Amino acid sequence: MSAKKLIPAAGYARRSTDMQERSIPDQQAYVEKWAAARGYRILRWFIDDAISATSTRGREAFERLIHDAENGRDFDAVLCYDISRFSRGGTNETGYYLHRLKLAGVEAIFPAEGIPDGDEGELLQGVKSWQARQYSVKLARDSIRGQLSHLTRQKSRLGSQAPFGYDRQYLAPDGKVLRMLREMPDGSRHELAPDGTLLRVLPRGEYLPKAKSDIVRLVPGPAERVRTVQQMFEWCAGGTGIRTIAMRLNAAGICTPMGRRWEHTSVASILRNPVYKGALAWNRKTKAKINAPSPDGSLRPPARNPNGERNGQDQWVVVENVHAPLVSTDLWQRAQDENARRSKLGGLARPTNRYLLSGLVKCTRCGFNFNGHKGGTGGRLRYYMDGAYMRYGRKGCDPTYLNAEALDAFVLAQVRRIVAGDRVAVEKAVDRFVQAA
Repeated sequence: MSAKKLIPAAGYARRSTDMQERSIPDQQAYVEKWAAARGYRILRWFIDDAISATSTRGREAFERLIHDAENGRDFDAVLCYDISRFSRGGTNETGYYLHRLKLAGVEAIFPAEGIPDGDEGELLQGVKSWQARQYSVKLARDSIRGQLSHLTRQKSRLGSQAPFGYDRQYLAPDGKVLRMLREMPDGSRHELAPDGTLLRVLPRGEYLPKAKSDIVRLVPGPAERVRTVQQMFEWCAGGTGIRTIAMRLNAAGICTPMGRRWEHTSVASILRNPVYKGALAWNRKTKAKINAPSPDGSLRPPARNPNGERNGQDQWVVVENVHAPLVSTDLWQRAQDENARRSKLGGLARPTNRYLLSGLVKCTRCGFNFNGHKGGTGGRLRYYMDGAYMRYGRKGCDPTYLNAEALDAFVLAQVRRIVAGDRVAVEKAVDRFVQAA
């Protein structure tokens, strides 16, 4: 067939993890061979690597593919290895995007499926879309059951990164220490022998394969990191606020586990984590797209926020006394109590350098205090922000900001008028303040 008669096409490839057997090059090779034999010319590829297909959210290449198809496209077909590579969102989601492509004049073809034309092919395509979704549903259910069992029965640490102050220790089923893994500020990982000698350095993004039988335990890391964690808890239990702790760490030149400056969230995540008293905690945050786990192993609806949602403590799975604690249970609890006390006070918990109206202005919708913050280049913008939104995002309340300079000036002006004014002026000032606030 001459080049002029070749059908212009775009290729789409995807895999969920870097350990999946059908790699991106494998998919491309199969599709390109199929295309060459049937008169298609692939102009370019759209590739989502290490991304789940249970939802189109976060699949940037897929979104670009749909956008290009609907806006001045230069291809008449999309070639994708099979339907599961295209989408595992079920018949509704898959059908929605196939319909959009069809309206744009683009045919979606899945070479490995062998779907015929006509009504039979349309029916078969729907069945395969349903099967792709059910595979993900079953995989999610089995993964949750396996993770819960691994945590509660084997008491093995889940997750790919150790909390700041700890190293990951890999054990054989008989308890023999195999190796240790230490997180470094530049994102690399040091693989250590049981005696602590360096075996190799894993660059950022490269992970150490783990056998299913391996048990992962946390062990205290370098002494300076352990001391930093202990100091944070001592400061907190003694009445020091989270932001002040971050400022002290930054002033001392101490970096976060990722080599960055400390912020409120990075300090809070350490102070609220039960891992530092020797316990394993799982399901503190939900990122599930199909089913989210509950402590009893039952499934519940997934997170509404694509970036995940923080679960209440009633949803946490906590296994006590698993590894060596970095702080005592008493110190850990005193830090929790102090955080709770300061949280109730809002901005009033800060004895010095606090904003004039922090903790005094309340949101009529959520009841949380407005607290002072700095933003903009160099922190030159001062404002009051809704406490519920600051803590929980839109789930807590609307993102409401009040200009601190303007509000402070208005309140001080009214105070002056009240001090020097008569009764009528006082009443009018109060009314105006209530309306404005």
